[in-house]
Amino acid sequence: MVRVVVKCPICSEEVVVEAEVRRDFEEFCVVHNEHVFKLYLDREGFPRRVSPVAAARVVGEVEELAVFIGGGKAVVISRGEVVIFDAEEIGVAIEMAEKLTNKNKYIKSQ
Repeated sequence: MVRVVVKCPICSEEVVVEAEVRRDFEEFCVVHNEHVFKLYLDREGFPRRVSPVAAARVVGEVEELAVFIGGGKAVVISRGEVVIFDAEEIGVAIEMAEKLTNKNKYIKSQ
């Protein structure tokens, strides 16, 4: 688990991100305030790139679970945590979201 401080590309605030890096290069989606940005980390936890996700924004607090799908990927938001995994259909994504454990990429921003 690495802890990095990055500048949000949307609002310019500093954001503390804790993430588990398992490969040489990892891509994460970070929910910050009412917007979302992508963070790319190398194996040592060094931020390589931070970019806004223009098509995504938070429209309210997520009580239990929110699932978004597109481009063969599913994004699950649950109580401030974000998980990304491969999925082609919303039904499969919801089923997998309900079974999720700590095996996937959990992101917490402060």
